[in-house]
Amino acid sequence: MLASRTARGVTTALGIAAAPAVAQEPPGFWERSAAVVNATTPFSLGSAAERERGWLRGAWDGTRRIWREGTHDLYLSGYTWHLPYAYTTAQREEENAFTYGLGFGKTLTDERDNQRSVYALVLKDSNYNAQFSVGYAWMARWRLAGDLRGGLGYSAALVARKDYFNYVPFPAVVPLASLGNDTFTLFATYIPFAGDVVYVFGRITFDAPRR
Repeated sequence: MLASRTARGVTTALGIAAAPAVAQEPPGFWERSAAVVNATTPFSLGSAAERERGWLRGAWDGTRRIWREGTHDLYLSGYTWHLPYAYTTAQREEENAFTYGLGFGKTLTDERDNQRSVYALVLKDSNYNAQFSVGYAWMARWRLAGDLRGGLGYSAALVARKDYFNYVPFPAVVPLASLGNDTFTLFATYIPFAGDVVYVFGRITFDAPRR
């Protein structure tokens, strides 16, 4: 204690100022952007213990939570609009517009009324072949009128198609827009990699909580 006081006294007497603490720089644009995106992934739903073990462990734990606590969903596929600027009239007549199919999933709604979903879906694609997808979706929702809500978000999935790698699964991320309520929601997405199409499908939720 005496030595510490003596050292401080000598420092003051010599006019040597103590080194100021280094101020921590605020996070940059990319760091903030990454944090915002990460908050929409299943990682943010994982337990603190699993998140500390790494991103994949946290995301897997969050996915399991959606599956345990989420509502039961039936997906109804849908309609595909082949955009006129990308296809000739003859090509559009050859393509399959009624891409019917079925899927199953689970959806967890948080305290902000945003939704996180996991799903599996099989449908008949534009070339009349089977298409398979397993994915995750995040949707921010806003109340429009009564129980009607509009939403914007994204979906990240593994997709398997005959015309892409002969059914070898590949990752895809697409934007999502929604309109509906807690029982039925209509979704639309733009898919550039499948030939510039707008894909529309629906979701029926069987055990939505009454609010």
